Amino acid sequence: MKPNKYAKYFAIEKRLRAQGYDGTRAGLILEFTNDRKSGLTQLSDNEYQVFLMWLNDTYPANLSMPDSKENIMRRKMIALFRKIGYNDGNFADMERITAWVLKYGYLHKRLNDYSLNELPALVTQVEQYYKSTLE
Repeated sequence: MKPNKYAKYFAIEKRLRAQGYDGTRAGLILEFTNDRKSGLTQLSDNEYQVFLMWLNDTYPANLSMPDSKENIMRRKMIALFRKIGYNDGNFADMERITAWVLKYGYLHKRLNDYSLNELPALVTQVEQYYKSTLE
């Protein structure tokens, strides 16, 4: 069986999706080629190799997408916990936050394990907890 010519790209795309990237393949290629090309098959072999390097530089593997909806909701909850006093010096006390989410979170799983569809209910739960501490 012949290996897929674009296997490296698909591995990067899979990683991007896992990190919360919701753009399109065509969008990435258009951005890379300054709106000249929109498909992998339109790229020359050299362009394809440069495209892979560009993707890895533009979207590094060790960074999650900072503006993903999931991360925005997680940061909101962490900020609320910090207002309550879940702090470890100048940082959020993630051990304490994790313990709270595991014990009281409606699905009893780690904060990062909640999906995009599950997070709004957890945000509401944390907001209610925050409001109860103000009373």
